[in-house]
Amino acid sequence: MAEVLTASQKAFYTENGYLVLEGRIPPDIIEAIRGEIRRFEEVARTMGESDGRLDLEDSHTPDEPRLRRIKLPHTQSEIVRDLMYSDHVLAPMRDLIGPNVRLHTTKLNMKKAGYGAAVEWHQDYAFYPHTNRNFTRSKAG
Repeated sequence: MAEVLTASQKAFYTENGYLVLEGRIPPDIIEAIRGEIRRFEEVARTMGESDGRLDLEDSHTPDEPRLRRIKLPHTQSEIVRDLMYSDHVLAPMRDLIGPNVRLHTTKLNMKKAGYGAAVEWHQDYAFYPHTNRNFTRSKAG
């Protein structure tokens, strides 16, 4: 039985490979995430180059902090982590792929108007260790 998605939403996802759930995340959580992004921008203001947590644009300066990417934000922000583990995110995922959901990695890419490096469409699938589709399942009983 589905938790949140209708049969037509699941069919749309199966047909198109994506599904937009407008308004799924409450406005107060969206605002809290925006606050976290502002906090990361303030951290970036103190940096001269990218590090293991944050990627900076080439045009970044302390006066004009330009954040390209927050790496693993769920490990750097309780607010982001709580969202990633919430039913706001997980319930629709469980409806689409079942109960065995695992958080593998996260990143938050930024792109403000007027600047920012191009990020061409690509697939990361080949770079992760989950490419062996020869699964075996044990049978209960």
